[in-house]
Amino acid sequence: MRKLDEYRYSIVLATAIGLYVWLGVSQYLGAGRDDVFITLYSGQMLASGHGLINYNGEPMEMSSSLFHTLVVATIFAIAPDHVFTLNKIIGGTFGAGSFVLLYLGRRILFRDPQFRFLAYSTTMLVVATNPAHLYWSFGGLETPYATVFLGGYGLAVASHANRPSSWNATGLAVLPCLYILTRPEGFFLVMFAAVYHWLSPEITGRNVNLKFFAIPAAFFCGLSVLRFAYLGTWFPNPVYAKTGNIWEAMANGYVYLVNFYSAGRFLWAVLAVQVILFGLFAYQLVSILRGS
Repeated sequence: MRKLDEYRYSIVLATAIGLYVWLGVSQYLGAGRDDVFITLYSGQMLASGHGLINYNGEPMEMSSSLFHTLVVATIFAIAPDHVFTLNKIIGGTFGAGSFVLLYLGRRILFRDPQFRFLAYSTTMLVVATNPAHLYWSFGGLETPYATVFLGGYGLAVASHANRPSSWNATGLAVLPCLYILTRPEGFFLVMFAAVYHWLSPEITGRNVNLKFFAIPAAFFCGLSVLRFAYLGTWFPNPVYAKTGNIWEAMANGYVYLVNFYSAGRFLWAVLAVQVILFGLFAYQLVSILRGS
């Protein structure tokens, strides 16, 4: 009976991935932005031995994702005639990793045994058919890599807080480094690791090893120093190109959010749920800080 119970979770996993692949290939394979070609160029130049340069041949990290640039460079070195297609396939494969994370973390993410299978199956179906997830997974950008690394880190934290193991300990040390390579704002995970270490006695009832903060912090500092020594900048070029007047940026962000959530009433309901959950999380955090 227990094996049958486990099989049904695996069946849902296979079904969700199958549905995801079918929708992605049939409807979203042409998704993407011009940023894709910026990363493709950066990877091509890197694989060709020119290093990280812009279109004028000047040293510059044009792509916002060094990890994605390395992936493209590897593809170009192996199969230069199929870079665009293989980049899509690898990104889509990483997008499927979200379902594997949900499967592996089903007992942590869906704690009530009575409703676990229903909640798990519903979540799988929603993610598999979600247009945003499909678009960005097959869009050729670094989004699926960032999603898997960030989601995997969150799962590792939750698992480690509940029951430490060599697997989640490895995730706590390695996944933040991969996310730092993938996104310029990866240093946020270093800050999170510091807070997690600080609050670990209240959250887990024990002290969390300092290495889970020290390793990603050292990795971020080392990468930043190398980037500055080689390129003269602390962050990839898109960070400087897309930042400016803070008030103008906030105004543009507000307009962006309003336009997004105005696309349907359901999205406003999603926003309301997110605000409520954030409020509950903030309340719980304040309670922990007060020692209650």
